[in-house]
Order: sequence, then structure tokens, then C-alpha cells
Amino acid sequence: GARPVRVGLSSLMREVQETTLPERGVALVVDVDEALAHTPAPRLIATAHGSLVQTAMKLSRDERLVVVRARREAESIVVEVEDECGELPPDRAQRIFASPGLAVTREALELHGGAVGVRAKPPRSCVFWLTVPARSGASASR
Repeated sequence: GARPVRVGLSSLMREVQETTLPERGVALVVDVDEALAHTPAPRLIATAHGSLVQTAMKLSRDERLVVVRARREAESIVVEVEDECGELPPDRAQRIFASPGLAVTREALELHGGAVGVRAKPPRSCVFWLTVPARSGASASR
């Protein structure tokens, strides 16, 4: 019989990688744990991840790398997007998340019990991160 299609998060993230146009020679590297196939709200995570990747690529300096990592940590799924933006002043970080696209992303993630943010990794990088619960209490379909 027909089984419900479960979309693997890693394949969705690769889709984002394939559809992200390289800007100014900034390359995108994706390192996703294949065990993350079955996650609640994979489309939401992929969309949020896509917004973070676009933001990171805009902030990154020319000819640098943007690295995406996704893994499971305890009861959460953690996605990190690390770019080479140089320094990230705290007020700039707040402005980034006030932008319409990321504000919507943050709202959607919070509705699912998740969160999104950015932290500086001086002197070269900033890391955008998002977390979502690995199990969705609301979904009854197994």
C-alpha cells in the first residue's frame, strides 16, 4: 500500500544547497547527519535554514565558505550556518533578525517550540543557529 512520504531533512538541505546561487565566489558546504531523516516539520526547518543560508551568504566576505551543519542534540535538532563575515556587532545581529524574512522564520520556529539566533565567533565568523524539538508532540502520525 501507499506509505506516507517522509522527507529526509538531509535531502531538503541539499535541495537548498543546489538552489542557492553562489554569490561573489562564496561557496556553500553542507554537513548533515544522515540520521536526521525523520524530523517533525522538515519543510519548516528547510525553509528556515534557507533563510539563514541566504543571510549568511550576503554577510560573508568574497571567496569564502559558508558551512552548514545539522545534528541531533538530546531532544533537539540543531542546524548551524557558519559564515566568514568578520566581526558581527550585537546591534547588527538584532537588525538582521528584525528583517521581515527572518522575523517570520523566527515566529514559525517558536510556534514549533524552536528558536533561532546568531553568535559571533571572532575574529572571522558568525554562526546562525536554529533548534527545533526532535519529536513533535502534536503529530500523531507515526
